[in-house]
Amino acid sequence: AAVIADAVGAEDYLDVANMLAAGEHEKLEQLLRQSDALEESYWICAFCVNQHASICGGFACEPLPCTEAHKKWDLGHRDSVNGRIFDCCDCQEPKHFNNSPDECELNKFDQMMEFLHSEVQGFRQLIAIDRKFEVFSRVWCVAELVQAHACNTKQHVQLYSCQGLRDDTDDLSLYVHLA
Repeated sequence: AAVIADAVGAEDYLDVANMLAAGEHEKLEQLLRQSDALEESYWICAFCVNQHASICGGFACEPLPCTEAHKKWDLGHRDSVNGRIFDCCDCQEPKHFNNSPDECELNKFDQMMEFLHSEVQGFRQLIAIDRKFEVFSRVWCVAELVQAHACNTKQHVQLYSCQGLRDDTDDLSLYVHLA
C-alpha cells in the first residue's frame, strides 16, 4: 500500500490500504496510470534476503527473565492474536552467518545500498511507517535508515495515516510515543 501511495503522490497510505483490502485493484491501476506511475520500479528490501539461509530456525538469545528486555523478547516471538509461540522453520537449508561471509546474505546490505545509490539514477529510499511506528524499534530497519543517510540517499516517508500528526490535534499521545 505504501509503494502505491508513494507512486501516486498520496499523503499517506491509509486509503490505498483500504482499497487493496476491498479488492479495488482496477481503481488502483487507474490511479497509477493517471499518475504516470504504472511503470515505476521499486526495490523492496524485504524480498531480497533468503531468510531460510539465515534466521528461520530460531529466535535471538533469551534475555534474563523478569527484565524489560525479556518481556519484549517474549512478545516478539509470540503471535499477537493468540499468544502462541511462533513455530520455527525446520527446513534443511544450510545457515550462513558472518562466519561464512561469502555465503551470508545478511552482510551485503551496506554495499547493496551504496551500489544502488551510485548506479541507479533517482534511487531513493521509501520508508513505510506502520501504524504503531514500530519500524523505528526494528534494528534492521534502523540500520537501513542509517545506511541510506550515510550514503546520501534521498529518503521519503510514507505514513499509514497523517491524522495523528496534524498540528491542530488535541491528542498528543503519538508525539509522546515518538519522543
